[in-house]
Amino acid sequence: MLEQTQALKRCLNPATLARDVKAILDHMKDVNLNLPLFLDAICWGDSSCEQCPVIQFQRTALMHSEELPGILARCHRPPRKHAKGNKAEGGKQALENFAIDCVSKMIDREMNNIAPIMKSPPSQMNTESLTSISFEDIMTELQSPSGCPTLWSVLRRASYCKRQEKRNSTKNPDLAVMMQICVASYCRSHHRCRIPKLLSMYLKVCGASARSLDVLHSFGLTMSHRWIYDGMETLANSSMKKLKKVIKNGVPWYISHDNLNIPFRVFEQRIDNQSHFDNGTAATIYLAKDLVIPPLSNPELCATRASGSEAPFRVFDVLQADTRAGADFHERDIRRVLRFLTDSPEFSFETYRWKDSDVFAPHSPVDQLPCGQEHITEQYMLATVHMEEASYAGNSDLIEEWFRQLGLDSEEEKKRTGTELVIPWIGDQLTVSRLRGLFNFRSEDFNAFDRMDYLLVTFGWFHTEMTFATSIHDQYLGTVSGHGLRQAFEVLKRKGLNTTSTKGPFHHHLEEAIFHVGEAHFRSCWLEEAGVDNIKALRSKAPEELRSLAERIIRFHASTEALVKHDQLEDGKQDEVRRHVTMWNRDVLRYFDLSDAIKYGDIGIMEQHLPHLLLRFTGGKNSKYALEICELLQGLWREWPEDAKNFIKRHCWLANSTGRRDGFCPIDMAQEHNVRDIKYTFSSLGPLATWDYLKKISPAIPTFRAVKDHIEFELRALGRGKRHTSPAKEDDIDKLSKIFTHAQLHRTVFSRKFKNKADKSPDFVAKGLDKILTTNYINTWWTNRTYMRETDNDWEDITTEQHDETV
Repeated sequence: MLEQTQALKRCLNPATLARDVKAILDHMKDVNLNLPLFLDAICWGDSSCEQCPVIQFQRTALMHSEELPGILARCHRPPRKHAKGNKAEGGKQALENFAIDCVSKMIDREMNNIAPIMKSPPSQMNTESLTSISFEDIMTELQSPSGCPTLWSVLRRASYCKRQEKRNSTKNPDLAVMMQICVASYCRSHHRCRIPKLLSMYLKVCGASARSLDVLHSFGLTMSHRWIYDGMETLANSSMKKLKKVIKNGVPWYISHDNLNIPFRVFEQRIDNQSHFDNGTAATIYLAKDLVIPPLSNPELCATRASGSEAPFRVFDVLQADTRAGADFHERDIRRVLRFLTDSPEFSFETYRWKDSDVFAPHSPVDQLPCGQEHITEQYMLATVHMEEASYAGNSDLIEEWFRQLGLDSEEEKKRTGTELVIPWIGDQLTVSRLRGLFNFRSEDFNAFDRMDYLLVTFGWFHTEMTFATSIHDQYLGTVSGHGLRQAFEVLKRKGLNTTSTKGPFHHHLEEAIFHVGEAHFRSCWLEEAGVDNIKALRSKAPEELRSLAERIIRFHASTEALVKHDQLEDGKQDEVRRHVTMWNRDVLRYFDLSDAIKYGDIGIMEQHLPHLLLRFTGGKNSKYALEICELLQGLWREWPEDAKNFIKRHCWLANSTGRRDGFCPIDMAQEHNVRDIKYTFSSLGPLATWDYLKKISPAIPTFRAVKDHIEFELRALGRGKRHTSPAKEDDIDKLSKIFTHAQLHRTVFSRKFKNKADKSPDFVAKGLDKILTTNYINTWWTNRTYMRETDNDWEDITTEQHDETV
């Protein structure tokens, strides 16, 4: 038919076309027809015409012809001639009304097509469902033939003109079009709420007010404020339900908890309505999902505890372990000193001739944890409770509460927990000391559950690192006129660091200051040892020469050997200042090493630091943390079976929430992050922000965090507001380095003395070694922690308690 039409078109004579058409119209008039009646009859307007084969053929030819679109276009808008007279009238209004009707029906059909894409049943209110939503996938589905291609095309044209298509290279209206379709679908049915659900949760966890959410709900962008609160509670319940199921399936887990101090403010005071601070406790469950984890054996742990608790570890073992670690310490210190040089902008390592030399390669790890998305630590928050954790009684009540929340409070579960499970418990020094005290006080109870035989307590490394930093602060603070930290704080205008504190950003600021002062000292050492005036002059030296210089810096400016040689000088020739900075360099290298080991997940290096930490904490009067190191060494060397040792080191020391190589943090820091999220990031405000409300929603906080990260990843908004940009440190380090070089701190000046005795720092490590070797320190610790433990199990008390609770 198309070929016939085209053949006839080629045979048309333009000179006689109008006459031929007029003749046809005249004939139509003779048979009482006009063009409207003729077209109506042709186009299915009469039943006899529908059946006529000739008419059918011609009708089909019209419908499939290439001329039909042109005919309709000219009927809608007749060609305009630049001549006088009235403009030709087309069928614009009729065709537009018809087009609207056609498009409306198509859109109706397409909106029904996309209903399955937009629907979100209540059962899908969980972390996996919310974070599995991909905007790219939804947009692809909407544009597909089975989606709503017509509606998409219309809305995209409404949102983006042709000129924008040509001009814009980055701006894209697709997300806006998708949201318009989502809003329209949600308006048709509140069950089609897949995107509004996600946006509602995101905006709520970002701190959107109730009124603003109600406004957005009126526009169809979000769910109602009432639904949002119900949804948050649903997420919390879903998270707890999933956690119980995972634990029931036998996945190894461990737990941490920490105190939570929240200010409750009121704006209308009454006797029973006053502003106040209140204490509670937050807890987190971590899952160990490695495929190669052997189950921890409760009977084996009890047996090794019994045999290992017959005698403490030997002081000789501590010294031997520190000696074995010395070679690794030395190699890492050399490479760190080299890195201080290559990180200097003045050295310009990127343009250094031998930058690819193995001399500058990172040191080999000792025992580094794997990283990547598959190794992200999976954690679940328990319901926050209004219970203190500073006392023994408080911790005892908390253990019962956590077991109740986990569904481990039945008689059967208590028996299984006491005789089969091993539960590692991590916390700060106060928490673990209270738990260990309970473990000892209950050592003669009637059954394994009451005796807490399942408990495996270990301290968190974040608070240990903080104690290390404050120990350095106490040791090297000095005076403004000396060459210690106080002088550096004054030069660099670092405020609030003269007095140690456990609150606010003190640790962060102190750690930065320690790193900057340490790096400045080693830059000054490079100039002194190489005999040059500036770092740039070292660019001419080969890598082997630089390594040789780094080795000399360690040997003569940052080692115990250098301190011993200094002390062998006659009293009149000793240089107190040089000795002070040499001891600082030696000690600060251990802090740098431990900090990097934690950040990059090397548990082998962390373990190597335990003897050093014991000596430092013992000599620096950090007695509580010294005892924690003793407890850990006793467990690793005497009382824990091999599986328990590996589990504690590989899972209970560090967590990784990002999967990045530098994304590791101690477990107690991860717990602090969760406390921060409860208090600040996802805080609840207003008169309804009670402990009961916090208890309801706190298990949903990991989901809030996941939803927030997911939305920002989907919209490529990660670069904004994720973390602050640290100011450049170079000016601070350069200024300190020049001061140290000018004062000749790293050059021996015979008979140089400190003017103020407060500037002369004690050697905490040497004092700790002396205390361990010459006093009964280890024996005193051992005597105070030795308790006889029962081994029999009488479960009658648990049965009685269970009966009393039921009654």
